[in-house]
Amino acid sequence: MAVTDKNEIEQLVRNEISRLTKKDGNAVDPDLHLGAGLDMDSLYMLEMYAMIETTFGVMIPTDRLQFMNTINKIVNTIVEFQEMEKK
Repeated sequence: MAVTDKNEIEQLVRNEISRLTKKDGNAVDPDLHLGAGLDMDSLYMLEMYAMIETTFGVMIPTDRLQFMNTINKIVNTIVEFQEMEKK
């Protein structure tokens, strides 16, 4: 079953940021631009996308990836697509 609780989603996103960047994802401001603030390039974001698809059970169009550049935007996009899939 996919994770749907917003706090749990945020924690899993933070865990993935930690895994990818080797930095403490829990210390990252949720509105920090991940590219500029953590040097997460497009390859990191593709890995994040793969984790989102697998962990949360949502298929987010790849053209939305460029806008998913903060923790808050990632979490909100996941929640948005989970809600759309319920309908």
